[in-house]
Amino acid sequence: MKLSYAIGLIYFAGFLDLLAVSMTIPMLSKHARALGASPSMAGLLSSVYGFIQLFSSPVVGRWSDVSGRKFVLVWCLILSAICYATLGMASSILLLMLARVPLGLFKHSQELSRAYLADLTPPSDHSHVFGQFNSISSLGFILGPIIGGHLADFDGGFFLLSLITALIFFINALLVLFLIPKDKSMTKHISSTRKSQLEEFHPLAFLRSFYEVDWKNVWDIFIVRFLFSFAVLVYRSDFATTLDYKYEASAKITGYMISYSGVVGTVSGFFVGRLASRYDDDAKLLLHTGVVQMLVMGAVTFAPNVAALALLLTPLSISNAVARVCAVNLTLDRGSASQKGVLMGLGASVLSLSRMAAPAIGGLSQEFSVSGPSIVGTLVSIAGILVLVLAPRGGVPPFKRATDTSEEKSL
Repeated sequence: MKLSYAIGLIYFAGFLDLLAVSMTIPMLSKHARALGASPSMAGLLSSVYGFIQLFSSPVVGRWSDVSGRKFVLVWCLILSAICYATLGMASSILLLMLARVPLGLFKHSQELSRAYLADLTPPSDHSHVFGQFNSISSLGFILGPIIGGHLADFDGGFFLLSLITALIFFINALLVLFLIPKDKSMTKHISSTRKSQLEEFHPLAFLRSFYEVDWKNVWDIFIVRFLFSFAVLVYRSDFATTLDYKYEASAKITGYMISYSGVVGTVSGFFVGRLASRYDDDAKLLLHTGVVQMLVMGAVTFAPNVAALALLLTPLSISNAVARVCAVNLTLDRGSASQKGVLMGLGASVLSLSRMAAPAIGGLSQEFSVSGPSIVGTLVSIAGILVLVLAPRGGVPPFKRATDTSEEKSL
């Protein structure tokens, strides 16, 4: 089977994954309120999921390092299908909350797919492959809410959406199981060490895997990933409120703005590989995208109208799409090849932490100013830039590493 065919199937699996999720999750808070949940309780449903993923992502990632990407991905898809079917049958807030717990434990298909792609492709192709995967997957996130919004209007709409979501996850599991091949290098690695690794895969050994990570080479990237993602999420978490309070935009305008931002990010993902090829290293590209993000977030604070805001959302969406790919690529390049899964899991945990903290900080900042989220995002982006510029890795500052690399290439 051709490698391009296998990669294309993983892209399609990522698309189905986000299509299914985005059909149901946007309707979750509305369904929770219909069951009698208060606004804070409805928000807690999302926080519970993020909190569990904060800890489960590295565990599942390590599991895939030990047992293989395909095996773990298939099981996570099947278990997610069962969880979504259970979610639709929940008849009380308590049952709805309990149904979110196993989803937080096993819904890691996006991270596992990226780790799978990292196994199948050489490091030089990672920027291109990850960018395309993010873009194709995001198409599902654009289409899903539209489909879900129409289906939710039927009687028992949320139950219907949950069953359709579960069916898509089950179909996705069959797609991965029967059509996507195993990575031969990964299979060889697993078969040669499976017995010893499986014997070591227990809680204490899992904790040891954190100590085995070469933190001196990756700690700064994890911090930057948190800061840059938090800066964007803190603004987007209160984006609808900002449009309402600051610009008195209608719900229709808000929907168009959110969709436009998603489309720009999706399209730009296809060009990340081409853009990365023009740079000497991903760290420099990540730094430049961080500067663009900081400048745009600052300009957003002073946007006089919705048209100006839409114009500014374009570079913000592009920089965010590029930064996501660069951060993942840097994490894999600097980490150990045998720990791709745990590194991807740790990256997902960082994003989960951002998703947990951003809504609370964004809401608190708006107590002081309607532009509070964009101000906070600007300041946090500056902090991320400073980490990239000043933080040493292996005892050598980043700007010194860049100089040394240039000198080596000139010799």
